[in-house]
This record gives sequence, structure tokens and C-alpha cells, in this order.
Amino acid sequence: NYAASRSWVQVLSLHGIRPWKKIPAWTVLLRQLRAALGCQPWRNANTYIQWHGICGTFAGQSLLP
Repeated sequence: NYAASRSWVQVLSLHGIRPWKKIPAWTVLLRQLRAALGCQPWRNANTYIQWHGICGTFAGQSLLP
């Protein structure tokens, strides 16, 4: 889910569709930690997968041109 979410951000950007803004790379870890508090990925496999997708989206946003 991480890689799919990261590449999805990049694919949409290549096609001129950008619902997300570029974010600074140094904020990715902070955003992932904040998302972990909201998603609580330690609860079960579903929340862990959901959190990993969110983390991938943040990584993709940091790679936008």
C-alpha cells in the first residue's frame, strides 16, 4: 500500500492532476508520526495497512516537482 500510494501521487502529477500540494521532505516523518496517532496502526492489520498508505502519500508528496 505504501508504494502504490506513493506512485499514485506521482502518476496523477504526470497527468496534470494534483489534488495534493508538494510538502518539504523534512516534514514527512513528522506527518507520519501524527498519522500514526490518528490511525493507531498497532490496533490491527487493517489500520496498519491504512497508515502505510497514508505514509506513502506523504512520501509521494515530498517527491513532487
